[in-house]
Amino acid sequence: MRSEAIRQCWDSKWRLNEHINRYLPGAIRSDQSSRAALTAGLFGSFALFPLVWAQACIAERRTPLLPPAQPPYHGRVSGVGIPIRVLGIGESTVSGIGLSRGDETVTAATARGLARVTGRPAIWRAHGLSGATAGEGLRRIVPYIPPEPADLVVVAFCVNDVISYRSPSGFTDDLAAVVTATRNRVAMQRW
Repeated sequence: MRSEAIRQCWDSKWRLNEHINRYLPGAIRSDQSSRAALTAGLFGSFALFPLVWAQACIAERRTPLLPPAQPPYHGRVSGVGIPIRVLGIGESTVSGIGLSRGDETVTAATARGLARVTGRPAIWRAHGLSGATAGEGLRRIVPYIPPEPADLVVVAFCVNDVISYRSPSGFTDDLAAVVTATRNRVAMQRW
């Protein structure tokens, strides 16, 4: 039964290749030309790496550094009932790089959305640091979060870890440590 399914799969692949070759001549390369294209691509990548690296350095120097958003870094959204407490920690999305005011950040927007959907008030606080990796957030943001209860914590780290070529396992470990330290810092409560 299994060998029949494999044979049918190969037959359909063969028929597909024949149709492609008939209507798009040269679209499917032979093994030899595929290896040649791969070799040429790798050689070109290594040969052009110094130029790409130089362009990246120039672009980084010319890119303007935007200031973080102006206060408020905390706020309240009106509603009826017991407020939902929202805490945001992270990198530039939480600090509001490029925004004019802190009440335009992802934390404030989340609080407004929750208040709109539930009809309850929302209280939000944002603790962000532009350019922070998850490890830096653990060292430079989490210790300064007031030990106040939160119902929802928005954690926003990743971009700077990617830019600094962190391994996925290293990023995962740091992010787990941020979440654990934040949960220990604030009392997560249910209503």
